[in-house]
Amino acid sequence: MLVYADVVLMNLQYAPALLQKGETPAAAPREMLRIFETITSEHDVGLFRRFEIMRYRHVKRGIPIRT
Repeated sequence: MLVYADVVLMNLQYAPALLQKGETPAAAPREMLRIFETITSEHDVGLFRRFEIMRYRHVKRGIPIRT
């Protein structure tokens, strides 16, 4: 019997500790974001872009990041 499941990966949480100066992700988080992109595109899996959503809310909407 085959069982199918829907899978969605969620990428990194946006946080100041993951950034270089400005809003650019540092090398390690940038590589992790790239890995998520590769895995989801190669395996036709959904990707919830938490990092990008949180960055948008913080940078464009001015919602503070609580630490």
